Amino acid sequence: MRYDDWRAERSAEHLAFALARMFSTAVDVVLPPLTDHPQPQEAYHSAVRHCQLLILSGGSAQASFVSDHLRLHGQALPDRAVGDLAGHPISASGHDALTRRIERVLAPLKCQPSLLTLHEMATSGDVQVMLVADAIPGTNAPPSAKGRVVRAALLGELVNSVVLSRRLAEEVVAGRTA
Repeated sequence: MRYDDWRAERSAEHLAFALARMFSTAVDVVLPPLTDHPQPQEAYHSAVRHCQLLILSGGSAQASFVSDHLRLHGQALPDRAVGDLAGHPISASGHDALTRRIERVLAPLKCQPSLLTLHEMATSGDVQVMLVADAIPGTNAPPSAKGRVVRAALLGELVNSVVLSRRLAEEVVAGRTA
């Protein structure tokens, strides 16, 4: 999924990649492309599981690459989903909110690592699993919607570090994300 307008530069995905670029002089990151062939998949999963820093993005139920992808296919995130983390629908408690109905639509996106792997990595103490989140002005999602995704990721122990934009941080501090 690609945004061709101003949202691309303000998306959490863009901010996550920008942050990753800042670390590129200190860290070598090479991930093979994820394909349907088992060998590259194993190499990809191994590289992710053995990294020291994993930078993720999340999206609200109203405005994200995942919700837009589902809309293009006549679907929507399940009602119990507050949004997505690394392409996986999550509930308010940070648990998997995927349904069979949308699983087929999201499968071609090959979103990795799984929520189980994220939880294992975030709680291991060996990996910095960082969520980068921003509330994009001008979208149909209020900042509190993205804040719910951040809260869910923390409650589910799917991340152990969070970087917030000032606008989103103000929402979290004010308690408007519950």
